[in-house]
Amino acid sequence: MTRIFREFKVEARVGKPQVSYRETISAEVTHVEKYHRMIAGKEHSATITIRVKPLPRGQGNTFSSTLRRARLARGSS
Repeated sequence: MTRIFREFKVEARVGKPQVSYRETISAEVTHVEKYHRMIAGKEHSATITIRVKPLPRGQGNTFSSTLRRARLARGSS
C-alpha cells in the first residue's frame, strides 16, 4: 500500500477488511436448466436441476448429489 501512497498520492484508509453484509438462503428453491448444443456434428444435451434450502443456524453447508454413475456412463458413450 505504501507504493500507492507514494507514487500516486492517494489518501486511503487501510485496515482489516470488513464484511458489510451477509447473504443467506431463506427459502427452498428448485431451478431446472436445459443444455443443448451441436459440437462436431454430435448433439450434446443435459438437464440439470439444483435445489437449495436453508439449514438450521450453525449447521454450515452441505452438498449432496443424486446423480447415478451408471446413468452418466450410459449416456456418455
